[in-house]
Amino acid sequence: MNEQNNDVNSELEAVNFKKADRTIKKRNWILKPLSLCLIFLFTLLCSVTLFTLQARGLKIAVTPEPDSLEILGGFFTYQLGERFLILPGDYRIRVKAEGYKDLEMAITVGAEPNQTIELEMAKLPGFLIANSAPTADIDVFIDEVYQGKTPLRTKIEPGLHDIFFQNERYLTYSTKIQIEGRNLEQTVTANLSPAWAELNISSNPSSAEIVVGEEKVGITPTKIELLQGDHTVKLSKAGFKVWQSDITVSAGSVINLDSINLLKADGQLSIVTDPAGANITIDAKYQGQSPFVATLEPCLLYTSDAADEED
Repeated sequence: MNEQNNDVNSELEAVNFKKADRTIKKRNWILKPLSLCLIFLFTLLCSVTLFTLQARGLKIAVTPEPDSLEILGGFFTYQLGERFLILPGDYRIRVKAEGYKDLEMAITVGAEPNQTIELEMAKLPGFLIANSAPTADIDVFIDEVYQGKTPLRTKIEPGLHDIFFQNERYLTYSTKIQIEGRNLEQTVTANLSPAWAELNISSNPSSAEIVVGEEKVGITPTKIELLQGDHTVKLSKAGFKVWQSDITVSAGSVINLDSINLLKADGQLSIVTDPAGANITIDAKYQGQSPFVATLEPCLLYTSDAADEED
């Protein structure tokens, strides 16, 4: 009993008062993977539906069939068969094909439901190999523009071209060739025909010098080549008169000038008298007064006379 009274009469201890914490903690929302997937699928479905409703069908027909075709720009494009589903707007397309020049251009997709763009790619240049027979070093002209000498390899644009092979010693060879392009090599060989004639020439006596025009070309007897056309041929030998003839030759022909008889050159007779001034006659024909030099044909007999003027 006394213990209970002691407990009642004991002093109460004071403690510090604390206000109750009324802060409410925020709740963390954690999305589960399934919810994320559903949201993503819904968003994707809405985007696809919106794109499908607004997209236009675009067909790009390229000749030849390209190796690659890209549409640059825009939000999204989708190829369905031979057509692209694409939103209206401005784009650039890039097309590549082996053997053709890369094609890049701007296009505009309009509001029409179905649209078609037709493109033709340009071929790359080709290569022409030009040869000639029976000899090389022949001038080559393509479309009248000088390209070089055979053998020749040159870049050339696709299409039909005129080709000429020219050399003064051969007849001009001309042909046409269709260049395929696309970096392909094509060969043309010119089988040339000579533009000269063959001249066989001999003289009596032999060892006469042959001059054609102003050029010394040989000694008789010999065979020479003369380009087609008109020529002046001369034979000369000491002690003989110059032989000369004008001839016309045709390409590929053979001309024989055999055993041309050279005439002996005229002789000279020098007449001197003492005193000078005598009248000179040869075969009874007055020639002039001494001193006098007469030119006479060979192998003939002449009678000369010198007389003083007083006679």
